[in-house]
Amino acid sequence: MRLAEIKGQDRAVSGLRRDFSTGRMVPSYLFVGPEGVGKTTTAIAFAGLLLCKKGARGYEAEDACGVCDACRKVRAESHPDLMIVRRDGQFIKVGKFEKDRKRGEPPQIRQLIAAAQRKPYEGPVKVLVVDEAHRMKNEAANALLKTLEEPPPGTVIILTAAMLGALPQTVVSRCRVIRFRKLERSWLASEVERLRGRSAEEARLVASFADGRMDRALEADPEEVFARRTKALELLDAALEGRTAAALKNVSGVGRPGEEAEALLDVFLSLVRDVRAVRGGARPGFLVHEDLANELARRGSACTNKNLEDLFERARSLRADIRLKNANPQLGWESLLLTPKPAAVGG
Repeated sequence: MRLAEIKGQDRAVSGLRRDFSTGRMVPSYLFVGPEGVGKTTTAIAFAGLLLCKKGARGYEAEDACGVCDACRKVRAESHPDLMIVRRDGQFIKVGKFEKDRKRGEPPQIRQLIAAAQRKPYEGPVKVLVVDEAHRMKNEAANALLKTLEEPPPGTVIILTAAMLGALPQTVVSRCRVIRFRKLERSWLASEVERLRGRSAEEARLVASFADGRMDRALEADPEEVFARRTKALELLDAALEGRTAAALKNVSGVGRPGEEAEALLDVFLSLVRDVRAVRGGARPGFLVHEDLANELARRGSACTNKNLEDLFERARSLRADIRLKNANPQLGWESLLLTPKPAAVGG
């Protein structure tokens, strides 16, 4: 894995290369940005640069070679000086002490802390990655804090997180924050065309719904995208029109956990955002759902900005609860939709 393979995050990659080439690296980094935009991939690519023995050198050219034994091990996530901690179920846990850990159990925070105390086996440093650090339980975050405060020599720790607010400030303050942004829609569409062989129209559609995420753009099926939007529109109409019976009918079946629940909420949020934008006179090209501009304008004429803002905030809160607290999606949707009919047009 090489930094040159990271697309759409030029500022973040340039900052990491500059830190490396100028000797201004810090022991702990925090990569922050939306999910699916390349934070973890960049962390592994940066680990490749740190552990590669034959890489290019020279400021913006700083990169791993991608072919040496160390690079191959990093790409396979089998390098002895690279550890990646991922969530076990819904959360990252403090984990067991090494003597109590069963063979094959995924490493958690205690294993990372133990690894930080050891000297590198093959490379010049150890690289320890906590993926989706916003999913750490409080006990895990507290256990990690001392290692972040006093990192052992020869250790680089990289946390990735979807949002700063989901991490304790004591953790954030001990890291150098590197920000990642959503990927541009036009670039995503071109990548979907190139990598998946989609037509230009299909690529544009899935890129619009990907919310700046490469993983969603590449994995999306156009028919599923249309079906998800149709469901989200039904839910939006039930919410805006205050139709209790329709809300109860449409909320049935949205209790599926995980990625699908979040994906449906993301489409719902994008529709609410677009209705609000149409009410504000958004220019062509601004909307996610350009093909629905007239329909969204009709919906916008039947509600107020305050109704839309309230609906958006409650939907965003529900998404956070599903992602971080394993909330029941169907119960959340019922609470979201079973509200009084919005007031007439106004501010």
